[in-house]
Amino acid sequence: MADNASGPEKDPAPPRVQCKECLKEIPLSEAEQPEAEAYALYFCGLECFQKWHERAEKKIVPGEDNNPD
Repeated sequence: MADNASGPEKDPAPPRVQCKECLKEIPLSEAEQPEAEAYALYFCGLECFQKWHERAEKKIVPGEDNNPD
């Protein structure tokens, strides 16, 4: 750790991400990330991931017409 005129330098804050479900900010190192996504989604825990997944399944149901005109 280097010293400067105001004292020892502190480590910068760890990178943070926002939970996709509850929008709570969490450290990237503690985030849950589902596999095989085209882009990264982060969740603060399994409970938020399950809530998000249940809502996502209700919006798009395979085999049904999801675009009513």
